Amino acid sequence: MTTADTTMRTGRMRVPRTRGALSGTLLILLGVWGAIIPFVGPYFDFAYTPDNAWTWTAARGWLDVLPGVVVALAGLVMLLSINRLVACTASWFAIAGGAWFVIGLPLAPFMGLNVGLPTASSTGMRALEALAYFYALGAVILFLASAALGRLSVHSVSDWRAAERRAADERAMAAPAAAPTATTAVPAAAPTTSTAGPAAAPTTSTAVPAAAPTTSTAPADGREGEDVVARENARRAIAREQNDHAHRHFLRMRRGDRERDREQVSASGDRSPQ
Repeated sequence: MTTADTTMRTGRMRVPRTRGALSGTLLILLGVWGAIIPFVGPYFDFAYTPDNAWTWTAARGWLDVLPGVVVALAGLVMLLSINRLVACTASWFAIAGGAWFVIGLPLAPFMGLNVGLPTASSTGMRALEALAYFYALGAVILFLASAALGRLSVHSVSDWRAAERRAADERAMAAPAAAPTATTAVPAAAPTTSTAGPAAAPTTSTAVPAAAPTTSTAPADGREGEDVVARENARRAIAREQNDHAHRHFLRMRRGDRERDREQVSASGDRSPQ
C-alpha cells in the first residue's frame, strides 16, 4: 500500500471541527448545568432537599455530578476532535450521560440513594425542578448527542473530496521527476556473404534505429500531474515493446540467413562431383 493510499484511507476518518462544534458547545453547557445546579439552586429557591448550597451528598454525586461531568467532557472532545472515531465515541458517552439523567431518579431507591424532595411549594414549580434537574435535561442531551452522532458517522461528499485532494497532493509530492531515459538500438549486423556458388547473393540486415530519448516531468500538484505521469509511463512501455519486437525480428532474420547459407552450401556440395 502506497503512502497516497494510506493517506486516502486515513483521510476518510477526518472530519472538520465545525461538524461537531455546535452540538459540542451545547453539551458542555448542559453538562455544566446538570453538575452544578444542585449546589447553586438553593440560592434562588430552586433545589432538592437538603436545600443548602454547596452541600455534597451521595445522591448529588451519582445522579448529577457524574453524568454532568461525562456529558461536558464528551462535548469538549466533540468540539476539538478532528478524528471521526474519537468524536463518535464521545457522542456515545454523551448519550449515556443523558440517559443516566433520565433514568437515574427512578433508580435511586434501588441504589440506596436519598434524592430528597423539591423545595418548591407549587405543583408546577416542583414539576419544573424535576424537569430541569433530570428528565428534560437528559432528553435534550440525548437529542443533541444523537444528532451529533449521526452527523459525525456519515461520510459526506465533501469528506470524500477532501480525502481525494489530500491523497492527490501526497502522490504529487512523492512522485520524483522521471529522469530522461534512452533506448539503445540493436547494433547492425555485419553483411554476410555466401561462398557456395553464384546463386547466393550477399544478404545484409540493418539495425533498428535507436529510440529517441523520452523525458517525463511530473507537475507539482493535482490530478493533472497523475495523468501526465501515467501517459509518460505508457509511452515508455510502448517504446520498450516496439524495441523488443524489432530485436526479435532482427534475430529471426539472422537465423533465416544462416539456414539459407547452410542450404546453399549443401546444394553446392551435392553438385560438385557431377
